[in-house]
Amino acid sequence: MPKYKPSTPIPRMLDQPWVPVALPLLADEVAYKIHRLDQLAPLAVQVPTLWSGGELLDPGEVTRVTWLWDGEQVDDVKELVAPYGESDLSDVAGVIPDILLAVPGLHSLQYIVELVEGNPTEPSFPIQIDVDKVAPNQGQQTNKLIFDAYIESNGVTDDYLADPANNDQVVAIVPPWPDMRLEDRVDGKLTLLPALRRPHLRSDDIVASVQITQAHKDGDPIELVFEGETFRSLLSNREYSAQYFLTDRAGWQGPASRTFVILNALTPSPIEFRAPEVPQAFGVGANGRIDLEDAREIGGVYMNILEITGALEGDVVTPSWDLIVLPRIIVGPIQAWPVRVEIPWPVLARGGFELVDGSIRASYTWQRETGIARSSVDRFVPVDLTAAGELNPDNPNYINPRLLLPTVKGVTGDDVLTLLDRDQPANVVLALGIDFTVGDLLELIWNDNPTPVGTHAVAIGENPGDLIRFQIPWALIEPIGNGPVNLFYRTFNGVNRQRSNNKVVTVAVSPIVGLKASRYPDVNYAPGPDSGFIGCRLDPHPSFGVQVLVPGDDTRLQVGDVLRLTWVGYASPNGNLSHVISESEGVWVSPSLTLDWVQNGYPFTVPFEPYVLLPGLVKPDDYAHKPSHGSATTRYEVIRSGVPVGESNRSLVLVTLIRPNGAPPCTEPS
Repeated sequence: MPKYKPSTPIPRMLDQPWVPVALPLLADEVAYKIHRLDQLAPLAVQVPTLWSGGELLDPGEVTRVTWLWDGEQVDDVKELVAPYGESDLSDVAGVIPDILLAVPGLHSLQYIVELVEGNPTEPSFPIQIDVDKVAPNQGQQTNKLIFDAYIESNGVTDDYLADPANNDQVVAIVPPWPDMRLEDRVDGKLTLLPALRRPHLRSDDIVASVQITQAHKDGDPIELVFEGETFRSLLSNREYSAQYFLTDRAGWQGPASRTFVILNALTPSPIEFRAPEVPQAFGVGANGRIDLEDAREIGGVYMNILEITGALEGDVVTPSWDLIVLPRIIVGPIQAWPVRVEIPWPVLARGGFELVDGSIRASYTWQRETGIARSSVDRFVPVDLTAAGELNPDNPNYINPRLLLPTVKGVTGDDVLTLLDRDQPANVVLALGIDFTVGDLLELIWNDNPTPVGTHAVAIGENPGDLIRFQIPWALIEPIGNGPVNLFYRTFNGVNRQRSNNKVVTVAVSPIVGLKASRYPDVNYAPGPDSGFIGCRLDPHPSFGVQVLVPGDDTRLQVGDVLRLTWVGYASPNGNLSHVISESEGVWVSPSLTLDWVQNGYPFTVPFEPYVLLPGLVKPDDYAHKPSHGSATTRYEVIRSGVPVGESNRSLVLVTLIRPNGAPPCTEPS
């Protein structure tokens, strides 16, 4: 290959080449450096700007570009066919083979443009490339760090770091080296002694760094600053090897410096801060996440901070959940571990996890006095607080007051099941609420039984307001007999459940038996001529009306029941049905029973005329069957939800207003 010499008398017209991976020139450099990693592969080189004259070529004419490394042609000759422009320069880019980059030192890079065959230009302006392969200090071991006399004598102490003059730092001076360059880097490390020999990694144990500036080259001391927190994180009362490494900007690193043995004489402090535990997510039997069921537990969601070995009284532990700082913990004189940290609901839900699931970061920091807070290992915790249906304003409560209520369609009315509903399933309708998605489950719960009586998966095409239908089997209704029953439904999205409020359903499907007989509280049943009679001696006088009491019975009667009392007068002393006085039959209905009436009884007042008066005027001479006196009976029915559910037996009472010796009847008080 031809050798081009500087003596060739052709003016230089071509811009100097460009090497994309070359490091920018610094003030103390005479050539472009190539990083050591870029020396392992062919070096890409480019023409930065288009030469002149190409625009005058005829179409089809060929321009050739030749690359020169130290004046010798390298790579193939590149060609461009006219017409061409700036955008075509990538076609004449070259590469310097990596075998040439194996030769250390300075090298020249140029290129030649032969506009047309036989008309070469003078080589471009050259650039110098420094294929640096030597670490700072010519790759030789450097001198040891220089610490002040106090550190040499006493090591690193609490008093030393607490001295404001030292700013919680230990400063070492790095002795200068002969070939010091801008942006050389000094990396310091501390190694526990005795140290076993092992392969060195550049980043091993690096705890302090400084980069060389012009001020250092002008004579400023090279200070390697070890922060006080660095020593607090090490074992106390142990010796460490303090060393440094020199690395130039091309990536070449020299060997470790000579060792300075430094004593870490600080009060022992913790060096291990384990990740907090979240038992509800990752404990035995847990499902790997925090959900609404966890939030509903007594005390809610919590995390445990495991024992911090070496923690002392007065140390401060500050937990955080989802980057939200929680109340700090002051370590006590006899600290119990682990420390339970409760996560309040507003903190738990703050990340929008009621709307979409996600993951949070749980951690804590430990701090002693004015030292820097040290962070624990992080624990990432999945959180899912979503639920099917409208968002619960009372979360994390199980009952969502915004969920629509189901309705039982009874024969006599909504949410009432009576004797007319016997022997058939009860129909239930529920209007679908908002914020349900396909596949969400609705689970109908009857009589607080945990097993649903019916389920429905929201289907494609079902929209808010659509009626969802369920049935309650008769076999589950009949055992209730008579009484109020809770009805509600749960929603389930595959992760969390919530439920509606109760709908109270009145069930009255069994006849009431054993009702107590009605009573006559004003009648005297003690021995005497008026025993068992509604008569002249009754107090108050019968003309004011006669009291009939339906006894209290909280096992058979319910609040809300209605009583219907029937009075029948007879022209005989024994309530003979063939001797009914039709004009003395009457029926009265009570108000809905209160709890007091259910427990203590409800009093009716039967009007005197004609109901008491007519049987009271019965005399033997007026009837063929010669009755000695009249009588009356009462009975009552229990009406529940508009339907009679039970009837008492008849209760007989004797009635006479006739006085002896032909005296007029006592139809009014004497």
